[in-house]
Amino acid sequence: MKNNFSIIIYLDKKLNQKIRDIQRELFNMTGSRACLNLWKPHFTIGAGIRVEDKKLNSLYKEIKENLNGIKSFKVKIKDYGFMDNWMSGKLKGFTKYVVYLGVIKNKKLQKLFNLLKKNVTNKREIFYEPISKYNPHITLAFKDLNYKEFLKAKRFLKNKKFEDELTINHIALAKENPNGSWTEYKRFKLK
Repeated sequence: MKNNFSIIIYLDKKLNQKIRDIQRELFNMTGSRACLNLWKPHFTIGAGIRVEDKKLNSLYKEIKENLNGIKSFKVKIKDYGFMDNWMSGKLKGFTKYVVYLGVIKNKKLQKLFNLLKKNVTNKREIFYEPISKYNPHITLAFKDLNYKEFLKAKRFLKNKKFEDELTINHIALAKENPNGSWTEYKRFKLK
């Protein structure tokens, strides 16, 4: 049996709570609740892959090999962003509107992404369009966010600032559940 996995980085407890508060505020304003229902706050570090149960140990081994020698590092999270063309709205049941926080890409984050792309995700079946240019972000509202509510969120956030920092000390595999939600499946610590 094949399962869908995303390669992601979860947030620390304090930052997770800040993001949840923003997601709830946006839900109260727009009615968009997919982020609250489907995912714990995170950002993606590798394309979504489809893996057979019998090949999971091979996947774990490849991930560990690629993380060998990579030490924990910090990234900045800064300011709100907006997409009105996410995957061009091609995914069934998803709108093309997204509200997010930017993750400032640095050399260490780009290196980690490149390693995982070259040696892990490019070797596997991908269940959505591959990531060509890495644009790390923390999603605040998506999937059920319509155009009118997207504009409302954009007006509300346009003059607001956000800045924080996150220590990257792991990557994780999140597994898609039958109801479309995602849960942490396995975590791999960095040195």
